[in-house]
Amino acid sequence: MDIEEFSDVFRKYRETRVLHTAIQLNLFELLQEGATAKEIASRAESDERATEKLLNALVSLNVIEKRDGKFFHTDLSQKYLTKDGEHSKYFGFLHTTHGWDSWNDLPTIVKTGELPERARGFDDPERYRAFILAMHDHQKNQAADVVKQLPVKPGMKILDCGGGPGTYAHAFAEEYPECDATLFDLPDAINIAKEIHGENAPIEYIGGDFFKDDLGGPYDLIFLSNIIHSWSPEENQQLFQRLSDALNPEGKLIIRDRFLDEDKSGPKPAVLFSLHMLVNNLVGSCYTVSEVKDWMRAVSIYHVKYESLEENTEIVSGEKMDLGFADDWDEDSAEN
Repeated sequence: MDIEEFSDVFRKYRETRVLHTAIQLNLFELLQEGATAKEIASRAESDERATEKLLNALVSLNVIEKRDGKFFHTDLSQKYLTKDGEHSKYFGFLHTTHGWDSWNDLPTIVKTGELPERARGFDDPERYRAFILAMHDHQKNQAADVVKQLPVKPGMKILDCGGGPGTYAHAFAEEYPECDATLFDLPDAINIAKEIHGENAPIEYIGGDFFKDDLGGPYDLIFLSNIIHSWSPEENQQLFQRLSDALNPEGKLIIRDRFLDEDKSGPKPAVLFSLHMLVNNLVGSCYTVSEVKDWMRAVSIYHVKYESLEENTEIVSGEKMDLGFADDWDEDSAEN
């Protein structure tokens, strides 16, 4: 990176803040079929002069258009930034916007190693709902392709643990109707999943805390997607033990997440997301594949391997095995 590139990145927060503010104030919904700054400010209950400056900034970023004093949607804003857009990512962007204040605390957290006093984001029902719906927006276009690549066999009992909106549980049920798919998550998440997929969807719903409540089962395959980055190594080891206990012999445990390189300085998306967990809950982190393998082997999950299935989809998987009869068994030299 040269100094010009550095300077551009250094000032990029201005553009980012424009976009976050537009999402936060719901401006893309208020454009409708074209409106003046005065009309939009009235709908948003915001200051007209400041609103006009913000709208002009959005035009300069090619996010919306301006013609004859009125502001209009572009293809981008109409399809992706409105709640009912054809390819809406509204809730994902809203969830990202909710993280702005947490990132402002980064200097304090790095200095002290502690989170400043602030309300937990998920204690706010609106923010929690935005998070669950954001997960659905993010997963719905890839879940079917991902589950087709997993080692599913007819008649399996499958658990989507901590599956939030149930996007993957529903994909398992749709792709493998001869299998039994179960979604386990907190009761509030289960309620949102039922709104998305319906009470009569081909999924069993179980509400609870996966650290202490009965997971159901036993299962032949447990899928844990984007969960481990929220917890400490000790908590993940505890969770893995519970998942192993809920597996049948030779059952599969599949972990989907962002994984760090072994020296933890790359890849960039995982490194930045690891910081995101730091500023939001302090103990969370992205982890290396070797760390995840160690947690699995500690709970009798062997034949552990890493795979990159497609863009943004990495998994570490293994099989529950009783190796008490062969304490000298060397997995690294065994065939996977």
